[in-house]
Amino acid sequence: MREDLIRQGRGITKGSIFDIAAATKSKPEDVLAEADVIVMLDLSSSMATRLNDGTTRYDRAVEALSDIQKNFPGRVVLITFSGNAKMELGGMPGIASGSTNIYAALELAHQFDDMDSKFYLISDGEPTDTSELRIFDLAKTFKDPINCIFIGQDDDYSGMKFMKELARITKGIDSGRIEPAMLGETLKLLVTGK
Repeated sequence: MREDLIRQGRGITKGSIFDIAAATKSKPEDVLAEADVIVMLDLSSSMATRLNDGTTRYDRAVEALSDIQKNFPGRVVLITFSGNAKMELGGMPGIASGSTNIYAALELAHQFDDMDSKFYLISDGEPTDTSELRIFDLAKTFKDPINCIFIGQDDDYSGMKFMKELARITKGIDSGRIEPAMLGETLKLLVTGK
């Protein structure tokens, strides 16, 4: 699988599950079993929107994820979602395109629940593939809190409202809307508490 990522031109992020498995000559599954920081990242097409500084939300998310994986080697599971969801054990998200299937991300992340995991949902909008009610019903089954970080437009009140409610239902933290440039600091603060 690691070779597949390299052939696709996608690197292995330092500190990612694959990186630590290679460095310790372990199986990725063994490293994955010890991971406790689950980051669900929106890769919908709106994440490719250019910001005032010329970067995109996607660019800022890649920077933040690179930093958090370096700071917490082998502890971060990256789940990306657009039309579907998948684990990115190499730590590098794919290309931003498609819809916002938060339900699929939660479904995939659920396997890490009730293991004292820290869940973080990073999105710039509300779900487009599944009703909010269905997502909230799934979220109610989580025993560990889901912390929500909204990096969308400051006038996307429905997106902010959705994220706030998702965090409330799971007793997580709603960071409210943050500037994409602050994503790395916000994520680090939530994970470390400092």
